[in-house]
Amino acid sequence: MSAPEPRSEPNEAAPQENGAPASDAGEAQKAIEELQAKADGYLNNWRRAQADLENLRKRTEQEKQETTLWAGTNVLSAMLPVIDDFTRALEAIGAEQKKEKWFEGLSLVYKKLLTSLEAQGLTVIPTVGHDFDPKLHDAVMRVDGQEGKVITELQKGYKFRDRVLRPAFVAVGNGVKASGGKDAPEKDAAAD
Repeated sequence: MSAPEPRSEPNEAAPQENGAPASDAGEAQKAIEELQAKADGYLNNWRRAQADLENLRKRTEQEKQETTLWAGTNVLSAMLPVIDDFTRALEAIGAEQKKEKWFEGLSLVYKKLLTSLEAQGLTVIPTVGHDFDPKLHDAVMRVDGQEGKVITELQKGYKFRDRVLRPAFVAVGNGVKASGGKDAPEKDAAAD
């Protein structure tokens, strides 16, 4: 018996198998690319979520610090009228009584109170002789004096760090000299 002849079917099927893997490989590559794109999308979304979470943590920490920093403003604002009254009381004491020991003790307590508040960040807003600043001053009236300058302080103003707790109540110059002449135009007087 002779050796069986190899079938021709496998040879005929070979081109199909070779052709089929080529199309399967293309589809598989396409599927891999689609899955890779999907995975990249998920990775990018995860990274964005991580960045958002980190930003939220930073923002929350900053808000917490600001809340802690500014938490005392209500207490300080409530103390301002007490400080005003304390100041007026000390100013109202007569010269003879100011020589007594109790006045000296009271003055020391007052100075200690102001020093403690200044150490926390409370500062007095400068007024007399300074330019009027609507962010710091409340103009209550206009009086004779240099235009735009604070002439008189009617009530102290205070800042806590960079925030105005209470603007200073002031009288602002209207540009008329106290003697009755205009403040600015000197040449008008020379022309007369």
